[in-house]
Amino acid sequence: MKSVDGYWSLWRLTVKNRFETKEITVPIFCSAEGDIFATYSSDIWQRLSQERKSFMVVSAMLPPETETALQQMSAAAEDVLSGRYQEMEADIVSRTEKIRLNKGNAFDFRNRQLNRIGIENIRQSRLNRLEREKATWRDEFSANCQVLPDLRCLMLVKVMP
Repeated sequence: MKSVDGYWSLWRLTVKNRFETKEITVPIFCSAEGDIFATYSSDIWQRLSQERKSFMVVSAMLPPETETALQQMSAAAEDVLSGRYQEMEADIVSRTEKIRLNKGNAFDFRNRQLNRIGIENIRQSRLNRLEREKATWRDEFSANCQVLPDLRCLMLVKVMP
């Protein structure tokens, strides 16, 4: 592919809750006109990581240009990765629901076992303790199952032919 002016960046998207973390690293190239070229971004990443002499550093970007480029690339990264984020979030939510169901089944089993105790005051005391434990777990689970995204730019490079 013929070289195109623009910015190439490498992004890490992390999606997590207390129970699970999913992470992907994705290259993104955005031309000077604002077009995103997925194939070109992958090609640059491959050449950067495998070919020592395929690129030459001309100069460092100055802070005003860096800020502008980072804002442009952040918007592009959010657009490009929104679908991937939704997939990762749905997978984490699904797995978290399985954890909730399994823990609920464990509480139900313990409840059935405790109801077999013949002495009323001992049975009631243990059932009350189980209910407090269940309520505490529910409160902690609700706080811990919130899915949080983190999108970070690992590298930003201006590409010139």
